[in-house]
Parts: sequence; C-alpha cells; structure tokens
Amino acid sequence: MGNAGKGTSANSLAGELTGITQKQLDKKFKHAADFGITTTKKNPETFGQYETAIKNHMGDSATKPQGTYGFVKDSKVFFNSSTNNAVVLDSSGNFVTGFKLTPGTAQYDNYMKNGVLR
Repeated sequence: MGNAGKGTSANSLAGELTGITQKQLDKKFKHAADFGITTTKKNPETFGQYETAIKNHMGDSATKPQGTYGFVKDSKVFFNSSTNNAVVLDSSGNFVTGFKLTPGTAQYDNYMKNGVLR
C-alpha cells in the first residue's frame, strides 16, 4: 500500500488506512454529512464520495493519531482538530467508523481527557 504518489505530501497517515468496505460505508453512511457529503441517498456514487472524504481526512496534515475507540480492541483514532472529525481504524487499518465530535459534550471532553473515544 503506502501513500506514494497519492498527493498526501508530508502526512504519512494516509498509509494507515488499508481498507474501506462497501458494507462499512453503508453501515456508517449516517455520519457522511460530518465529512461534507450533502445527500442522504445511498448509491455507488455517494459511497465513493464518502470514501474519498475519509481518505482526505486521513491525508490532511491536521489529522493526528490520538487515542483509541473504546468499542474496538487495539483500534486507533485519527482526530482532526480543525474539523473535529475522528476516523477509527481497527488494528489492521480497516475503516470502522468516523464522525464529528462536538466540543463541550461529555463524549468530546472524555476523549480529550482520557484518549478513549466512545
């Protein structure tokens, strides 16, 4: 895999993402709006837009590895403090979920304090 030639410049986090399945995109499509997807219609085109948005998140220089996801053992959370979006990958680098965190909420505060996203 790697990220050579993918236009991710200095950020090597794009290489952390090794897989996104259609099934997982479908399951988590309710969060697509958090990544700028403006439609709720599920089809190959919108799944593609969502996948691209997740990859763009991982390639963004403001996205940093930060903590774990409490529901998936050995997961990694990649948080972007500019957008407040988080993407969760399992230990193999597969997309689990991704969504926006809202500052001031218990979820956000707990994650910032303890490094565990729930």
